[in-house]
Amino acid sequence: MKSIILTLITVVSLGNVCFSQEHYAILISAGDVRNDDDAYHSEYWYDLFLAYEDLILNQGYTHDNVFVFYGDGAGDDFASSHAQYNISTHGWSGIVDFDNSYATMNSVFANIANTITSEDNILIRWICGHGSSSTQDNYYVCINNEWGSTIETITESNLITMINQINNYKRRKIIWMTCHSGCLVNGTHTLNNNRTTVITSCAWNGVSYSYCPNCSGGACGCSNESNVACELNWVITSSLSGTDPLGNTYNGDNDADNVISMEDLFQEASSSSVMRSTPQLGDNGLLSKKIFIREDLTLENINITTDHEYWAESIIIRNLNIQNNSEVIFEIDDKIDFERNFKVDSGSTFEVINND
Repeated sequence: MKSIILTLITVVSLGNVCFSQEHYAILISAGDVRNDDDAYHSEYWYDLFLAYEDLILNQGYTHDNVFVFYGDGAGDDFASSHAQYNISTHGWSGIVDFDNSYATMNSVFANIANTITSEDNILIRWICGHGSSSTQDNYYVCINNEWGSTIETITESNLITMINQINNYKRRKIIWMTCHSGCLVNGTHTLNNNRTTVITSCAWNGVSYSYCPNCSGGACGCSNESNVACELNWVITSSLSGTDPLGNTYNGDNDADNVISMEDLFQEASSSSVMRSTPQLGDNGLLSKKIFIREDLTLENINITTDHEYWAESIIIRNLNIQNNSEVIFEIDDKIDFERNFKVDSGSTFEVINND
């Protein structure tokens, strides 16, 4: 009979233990769409809508805890003629909460900072926008709500100060799409800390692109650009939802454990044929391999054959087999449920750490 090496740091039979942990998301799109199928512009709404849709339908977020900055604010949702980008598809009355001016964002970030606690988690995603920089420390972004209109710019210093007003959180996940966005993880002043993972669409001295599946390259003059998207968003949202904007199955699960970590997202963005830029990872706390957009994980029908770590609010185990002398660590904030068929083969170990 084979022996099982079992290391259990904390025996968890948490049952109905309840914590006050909340999960918040902030989505910012730096434009305001007026027409469908508009090259280099429609993705301000298309990418925003798909990201919001994924949070609500797939990642377990609630409407009340997702804050959306876009265009002129509440009521400015774009009435796309494409069902896949229209709020009526889901019967939603609207997804936009605030305009995307710096003054509004700065004020709302301050208000959120008064609500979120050190037990909560936050996702911040700059969906789509323009940015520039000549060094690692003079990055700025543009708020461009109408082509030809006055463009508002926000400096790197003001961005970082604005975001860091929210300083109470357990885990912070940031995904950022503009040219030169790597400044936020490289240079003297960054968003890196030991509770944060940041994925940017390119290096500090690089540019980011739009993607049009109808063309061999990026966005162009095609007659139908209903699926034009920022390259990073195409990869990130497709990986999370499991389906790309064309309706094709998309597998971004690089370590084949049926859940998508921040590391999976970064690796997929770094290797995807869709991408022409060089994404950057800021991760002082080495969190990217073990944290996820979704905070309640289901690990189901998996044979784990390499070392893994998972840190989430809760985890459900169904048909999980740890093999090949692997070490698996579960860090949980609330509870873990072993529902059926959990197996640890000889030589492998698992640990459960209750962080609360």
